[in-house]
Amino acid sequence: MSSESSFVAAPMRVPTASVRRAARAFEATTSAFTLPPVIVAYDVDDAERALLAHGFVPNDPECSKLTLVGFDVETRPNFVPGERNSNAPALVQVANERACVLVHLASMRGETPPALRALCEDARTLFVGTAVKTDMEDVDATCGTKSVGFVDTGVIAKTFGHEKVGLKAMSARYGYDAEKPKSVQTSNWERAPLNRRQIEYGAIDAALGLWVLKQLYAEYAGGEVSLEDWAMAFGNASQPKEAFRSARANAKTTPECVMKAFERFDQKNRELVKEAWLVRQMKKAQRVVKQMAEGALHPVSATHALMDILHAPKSKRKVVEWVGSGSKGGGLFEIELKLGSSVRARGEGRTVKAAKFEAARGAFAALKDGDAADATIWIKRELEHAWSQ
Repeated sequence: MSSESSFVAAPMRVPTASVRRAARAFEATTSAFTLPPVIVAYDVDDAERALLAHGFVPNDPECSKLTLVGFDVETRPNFVPGERNSNAPALVQVANERACVLVHLASMRGETPPALRALCEDARTLFVGTAVKTDMEDVDATCGTKSVGFVDTGVIAKTFGHEKVGLKAMSARYGYDAEKPKSVQTSNWERAPLNRRQIEYGAIDAALGLWVLKQLYAEYAGGEVSLEDWAMAFGNASQPKEAFRSARANAKTTPECVMKAFERFDQKNRELVKEAWLVRQMKKAQRVVKQMAEGALHPVSATHALMDILHAPKSKRKVVEWVGSGSKGGGLFEIELKLGSSVRARGEGRTVKAAKFEAARGAFAALKDGDAADATIWIKRELEHAWSQ
């Protein structure tokens, strides 16, 4: 991938110093994907030696350093549509810059290499991948481990506005076309020894997670903070909103570039939620107003329907409500209906129910005097008003 393609200045504008700094950082840290040496272990002792020899060990408890480890699992499919695969993980893959070790748990008869167990339970080791938390939980259920830390590259990608956040899509964005043959993905991972295609598939899956993380860091961190600190800002979150909550709780230690990204994501998400709510409620309100205009809906029933429709989530304010009810004297009751921010109508009758009917009929008559376009404008205005309350 060419670094220039991600940092092109707008016509007739000089790139700012921060953009130039980010471009230099991106160019300096971006690299082509290269699969490190791969070791496959079918025996607990072989797995232990391989893990220790290639640096897959917990950090010193006294050390504040973080270690990032690519992580993935493969499981024999159950081929039952719509049913969660309950088979135990057959293969655990871990990757760093030095090597990718494939631990074939299916051949170890319920035993777990101590180094793998210690790595899972190390608070200063973060497993890296897409939807990695689910993989960790599957390993915990099988091995009895209590996995601690992870970084989901999909969460990071979503935070920065990407829609396709899987490893294949993200690696393609950064210039590597990862092959993910369905025939290999759905093969029998419990059978030993694994064939060449299975080994390559498993190793690439684990190594790609770490590589994609580094590419995301190179593009979005701009060299302002270390890779480890940047990754930790997204740690242990399965959704961007979880990471944002954690970042706000730890605002003093969250890198500024990450906090700004979360704020942009939150604003965009709020706008999407609002737009979806407006579209949904607009259709409901138009249907109620139309039914009223056609005489197919009782005025009081229509009023109560609009009370729900024009009430924004989590808002305590009512856009449609009955106000000022009471006895007028002479055996009459009077009530006023507030229909949105612009329509009010009074009604009176010998019962409260009759007074409500008259008030509602008067309010909807005021709406009926206009055309359909006017009613649509009124509904949209009232929905916007309701959301702003």
